[in-house]
Amino acid sequence: MALATGTGKEAQAAERVLENRSREPNPEGASAQDELCHRLARIIDQRTAGRVHSLEVCRCDATGGVAVRGVVGSHYVRQLVLAAVLEALGHDGLRTVRLDVQVKRPTHG
Repeated sequence: MALATGTGKEAQAAERVLENRSREPNPEGASAQDELCHRLARIIDQRTAGRVHSLEVCRCDATGGVAVRGVVGSHYVRQLVLAAVLEALGHDGLRTVRLDVQVKRPTHG
């Protein structure tokens, strides 16, 4: 009996982030803030095993912080998103974060 390590899910999450990143325009002179947004999106996707739909991490020009948007199926996954944000930004110092992650449970008809 083998133990499941979750590396398959992590690899799939990393592939999704790279695929989404390749669709976005990324000029060679990308700012540190843009790199932070990409890194934060990757961490969120890995921490939640891809359970955040329509994940968007972008910078807020007015505040200098970041905005995280998405849709999740439970409050637990929303907490995972928050933990990932706090973990990632803890290394870069305190920033303004707008967390706009909606919890929408699937309806069964």
